Amino acid sequence: MNRGCSICESDISTLRSTTIPAEDPSWSKLRIADLFSGCGGLSLGIQRAAHNFSCSLDVRLAVDSDQIAMDVYQNLFSTAKTICRPIEQILGGEVGSPATAAETEVAHQIGRLDILLGGPPCQGHSNLNNYSRRDDPRNGLYLRMARAAEILCPSVIIIENVPTVTFDVRSVVHRTVERLREIDYIIGEGVVDLSNLGVPQKRRRHVIIAVRDCDVDPQELVKNLETPICGHVPRSVRWAIEDLQDVVTCSPFDLPSQPHPINQYRIN
Repeated sequence: MNRGCSICESDISTLRSTTIPAEDPSWSKLRIADLFSGCGGLSLGIQRAAHNFSCSLDVRLAVDSDQIAMDVYQNLFSTAKTICRPIEQILGGEVGSPATAAETEVAHQIGRLDILLGGPPCQGHSNLNNYSRRDDPRNGLYLRMARAAEILCPSVIIIENVPTVTFDVRSVVHRTVERLREIDYIIGEGVVDLSNLGVPQKRRRHVIIAVRDCDVDPQELVKNLETPICGHVPRSVRWAIEDLQDVVTCSPFDLPSQPHPINQYRIN
């Protein structure tokens, strides 16, 4: 860590913490929905940012098809409404079509929504996928974000994915952006190098920020993400996890894997 850097010291304090910061009951609530939520990384990021502005988080809906991920999410956000089902079973109507009865009921239960988050499955877009790259049935799930915008009418939408999502054969990004514009969202779009933001990893992500009835320029927001948070990023993995090297525990999360003798020979 760069000693004396307030940004680094704040970030490492957050990284070492094991609890979500306490919130004042009088704070205003930021109402969010998180689709393809996983264990809650995007929601946690929004929560930390909201805390800096004296806002608390009200998770009106979090959806993922992985029960273990949902259990972790519920542990992080105990009052969140979580559903472990494929998103197409909840928001299943075709983009541009009238709301189904089930979708209307979901919208009624959620009510007013400030932010819609989503990180649709990225495996089908990945360069590491040599089987169904660019033409994977999961890629079409990206369009569920456009459908969610139609049904839930959030003020702000944030979608993240791998940079190669723009090469999908179904043009899911282009179609999503076009539909969002048709329903009066203003779009900011770009590829962000997360190492500039302090992530101790080489990681680039395609980001869409869409706003409606907000006095902000979303493209300027995306452009601002190009500016490094401080002069000495990128950070190393050691910066993030060096406090674990002296941990004595039986937890599988803190123990190194034991390579097979053949692999150990290759490593050596």
